[in-house]
Amino acid sequence: MARAAALALLCAACASGGNALGAPGSLGSRREERVLVSSFANIVAVAASQRSVYAATPDAVAIYDRQFGAWQPPLSLRTPFVSGQIALMAGDPVEDGVWIGLPGAVVFVRNGFDLESSAIVPGLPDDLLFDRRNPIGGAYVRSSGQWFLVSRTGSAVPVTTAMLPPPASRLGANGLRDVLEKYPQLRSFAALLTRDASLTSWPISSGALVPDANEVWLGTRGGGLFKVDPLFNSSLHVPYGLLERGAGAIALAADGVIVGGLGNDAAHGGLTVASTDLQHFRWV
Repeated sequence: MARAAALALLCAACASGGNALGAPGSLGSRREERVLVSSFANIVAVAASQRSVYAATPDAVAIYDRQFGAWQPPLSLRTPFVSGQIALMAGDPVEDGVWIGLPGAVVFVRNGFDLESSAIVPGLPDDLLFDRRNPIGGAYVRSSGQWFLVSRTGSAVPVTTAMLPPPASRLGANGLRDVLEKYPQLRSFAALLTRDASLTSWPISSGALVPDANEVWLGTRGGGLFKVDPLFNSSLHVPYGLLERGAGAIALAADGVIVGGLGNDAAHGGLTVASTDLQHFRWV
């Protein structure tokens, strides 16, 4: 019940525009001590590493541990962040980490260690790839028409197109385009794959391939995250966080809390039922 009360307190903070990418220490010294949960209904980018799935909204990044089937506290960045500015996101091919492109910067975060490095690049990153022959060598990032080799320690070195790995050795970011190229049949089943318990189908906004597995994760505009089996054209809705951005009312339940939205979005509002351990969310 104490964890539920903590969730109630932190959801209330969302009502004033709380951001899950706030400054470290603003809500406690460790992520697991206090968790600021905002809305994760509108997903703008999805990425997958060997172990984790990352789902970004305009305000935050949620982390799902595929190995244990459990949600981790949302990602907290030290890099200055402005709502709606995540340009691209990619799971690391070697480590359990994620690369995030922001205006003027590329951030690499090692999940579980709260280790973050930030490299400065001009403009807005719009493409990212790795070298299959040397995946630990960093990421090749294109920004403002210029390619950079960005290291995990935060350096960015300009490179020419001739210095990029050959096409056969390139590992892409495995975004939605890669998902549809590998599994084109998903286009025909999109409305069924992103249908929630109320039989509402949500438009796909982003997606990611899981490395070395027949597993796809799709982000939607309004319906959150879906785990997809592309071989059987089946899916599982995996909602996380609040339905709306902000909490207008909160009530304790026997095994968690019930959060009422602010009602600012007439087209998408309702209640969020969250379990005490912050692992199960139901949107009503």
